[in-house]
Amino acid sequence: MKYSLVFLLLSFLPAIHCLQAQQARQSRPASQAFQMITIPNTLTEPKERAIYLVEHYWDNFDFQDTSYIDKPETLEQALVDYLDLARYVPSDTMATSVTALMTQAERNGSLFRHLASLMEKYLYTPESALKNEELFIPVLRSVIRSPQMSEVDKIRPSHLLELVLKNRIGSTASDFQYISIEGQSGHLHGLESDYTLLLFYDPDCHDCQALIRQLSASFLIHRLSRDNRLKIVALYPNEDIEAWKAYGPLIPEEWINAYDSHQSILNEEIYDLKATPLLYLLDKEKKVLLKDATFRQIEDYLREAPQRQTSGA
Repeated sequence: MKYSLVFLLLSFLPAIHCLQAQQARQSRPASQAFQMITIPNTLTEPKERAIYLVEHYWDNFDFQDTSYIDKPETLEQALVDYLDLARYVPSDTMATSVTALMTQAERNGSLFRHLASLMEKYLYTPESALKNEELFIPVLRSVIRSPQMSEVDKIRPSHLLELVLKNRIGSTASDFQYISIEGQSGHLHGLESDYTLLLFYDPDCHDCQALIRQLSASFLIHRLSRDNRLKIVALYPNEDIEAWKAYGPLIPEEWINAYDSHQSILNEEIYDLKATPLLYLLDKEKKVLLKDATFRQIEDYLREAPQRQTSGA
């Protein structure tokens, strides 16, 4: 797209927006251009402009035009810009909009399946900057109930839905037993601390090694761990126990370096391990505060925790 949606949201310049939209339409054939809506001049606050844009984003899109499937530079870019708006609107507003989008796309089976594939790429793939399982849930539900999909086509989405519904933010994290590198047995729910940081890792994973170094170097995380307010569980979920033991010296001594002795995490899929490293932050009662989080999100949450507690949030 030739213009920025962030600019569209935060600036009250409808005349420039209309000019840019006109230039974009003139530079590409009508069948290839994504026709952006015009936000009413009466909406001046960024949040209300964002909500209006989300709710009406697809108003000018022709869901019968299957040529969009062969034009990733149009549909895919439009979808990326749309999903990026989740940062600016309430989560329920965005989820409702995603459901409405999938319902509209269902008019055309080919486009519906293509859109579902793009949604998985951006909302579920570990490498995606737009990864958002809460928005992927309404997509999966739409696919599973759609008559456009065969029963065979629904097998994988049904399985994915089961996985993403596990250990959601606000739910109690699944318990599991482990053996520490020192040979002591324990279980997740038996740990006592204000917070528990659960890290799934693999010794051969370079990103895991980088994340472990980040966490080890964090003054905040080290202080909370030292004060016994934060327990860090580095869990190896696979079955190569020798590889786990060999990697042991690289895990900080104050962490719990754990091995899934019953292999329940993989065999019973009690956690969705689509990739490692994988971080969960849990509260004192082992409720999920952050799921599939980044190092920065973990640090920010823990840094803001005192203010959050004071305000009662």
